[in-house]
Amino acid sequence: MARSTVHFRESGSGAYVICIHSSASSSSQWRTLMSSLSEKYHAVAVDLYGYGKSPDWPSLKDVRLADEIALIEPILSQAGRFHLVGHSHGANISLKIALDYPDNVASLTLYEPTAFYLLEPGESARLEIETIRDETKRLLEAGENEKAAECFMDYWIGPGAWLATAESARTKIAKGMGKVRFEWGSGFDPKCSVQQIQVLSMPILLLTGALTNSSTRGVVEVLRRLLPRANYAELNGLGHMGPVTHPDVVNREIVDFINEVQK
Repeated sequence: MARSTVHFRESGSGAYVICIHSSASSSSQWRTLMSSLSEKYHAVAVDLYGYGKSPDWPSLKDVRLADEIALIEPILSQAGRFHLVGHSHGANISLKIALDYPDNVASLTLYEPTAFYLLEPGESARLEIETIRDETKRLLEAGENEKAAECFMDYWIGPGAWLATAESARTKIAKGMGKVRFEWGSGFDPKCSVQQIQVLSMPILLLTGALTNSSTRGVVEVLRRLLPRANYAELNGLGHMGPVTHPDVVNREIVDFINEVQK
């Protein structure tokens, strides 16, 4: 596979903070966080394959966490040592980066990573997300991107979310759903073992919304058991898309945590 160039936004100077967005999103979801960090830190937000201004995913195979990391590896190398912030699919990638580059990650912030492989086969939370996975993939394979986007958004944000979205935004989201089709595998393929996760030693912040779905709530609960020393916050009134719908609430937690680590 030819090497592609990642697109990213950056601002400020000082210690690096690298931010990785969720599925069907882009680096723009971190604009307000980057603004809050820019006085003290060199904030970088990447566009993953298929989003923002980065290239499309150049394959009909599932994208692996390793593929996403390879795209942004030049930025990781440039940063040297960095604070890492991830949301959803971006948090799943961030967890793998922390395992692959433990000496480089000064702190790790995870908002509801899509590490569904941590859920037990057959448990209700896993069956729930497998149903959403199968339905969105079926619709995408049939070329029904808008219907897939409706299924996806209504699950992650709430019933009626797709219909409440402006038509201009719907077009952009429906286009981005083409990449989502290839991302599901990275949530169910256990590239990070329980034993590896348990020995992570950098400061960690686990964030979840009080109104989130049982699938991601289940993942966070497993991570809390595996990482008993991690900082944890459940944010009232927020769901899985909290970093997008309520950035001020989420960003306050992230900035306070990184400032404390950086002292």
